[in-house]
Amino acid sequence: MLKRYVSPKELSLAVGASESSLKRWADEGALQAVRTAGGHRRIAIDEAVRFIRMTGLEVIDPGAIGLPEIASASTSTSSRTAPADELSAALIEGNGPKAKGLIVSAYLNGQSAGHIMDGLITPALHQIGELWKHDPKGIFIEHRATSLCVEAINQLQSLFPSISSDAPAAVGGALSGDIYTIASLMAATTLVADGWHVTNLGAQTPVESLLLAAEATAAKLIWVSVSVDSTDRKRGKDMEQLVKACETEGFKLIVGGRFAAKLVPPDARSVHWASSMNELAAFAAGLRTK
Repeated sequence: MLKRYVSPKELSLAVGASESSLKRWADEGALQAVRTAGGHRRIAIDEAVRFIRMTGLEVIDPGAIGLPEIASASTSTSSRTAPADELSAALIEGNGPKAKGLIVSAYLNGQSAGHIMDGLITPALHQIGELWKHDPKGIFIEHRATSLCVEAINQLQSLFPSISSDAPAAVGGALSGDIYTIASLMAATTLVADGWHVTNLGAQTPVESLLLAAEATAAKLIWVSVSVDSTDRKRGKDMEQLVKACETEGFKLIVGGRFAAKLVPPDARSVHWASSMNELAAFAAGLRTK
């Protein structure tokens, strides 16, 4: 993905600060900027986002830095509406720009990726996942909402800081028989935001492929999401194989999802559990200090 840049003038329009102030902050090193061949300052969009989050500046013209969706999020029908309820309503309506705006603006306002996944996206999708029980359009709405969330999460990832070349690696996905993609994507996004090199293999991943990916990337961590309620013997054997391989090869394994307890062998003491993306982030942060 090509990195996007903005000029000091564009950033000044976005946050309502003077262009001269932004140039001064760049010269002082508080805001990282590069120079074009003609000597003009340019600021990477991920650096602009970092600066906004660090300073708490309000984005008053998001279109100036290429994030017009945030303007859609600011037209909330009620300031008393819970953010997850607001996101759920936007997804039910199929309002992609507003859904993206709500997610991206939460990040610009200083929320961590884990908090966005746990406190915004997960509860919104849970609400929508219950619609099929009383609305014939429920499954259609749920599939469309998931697609919109995937688009929003991918855009969110483009705003994260660049990852250091010596950062640790992680791989993950959902094992064969698990068709859901969103949980694994949220796990991957949480780790990317915290500076990990991530390989997300997504749904229906054979355990052999997961282990080969971990070996090829010298991964320190493997995550597995379990979103399907199943007692399928093959899935159970796949998990047993994964647990034993991780114990042998030294990979750290963390498992999460509503039905993880039904899939992981009860005597698998080496398995780490995460009931939320914040717990995943905390566990991953602990690994980086060792």
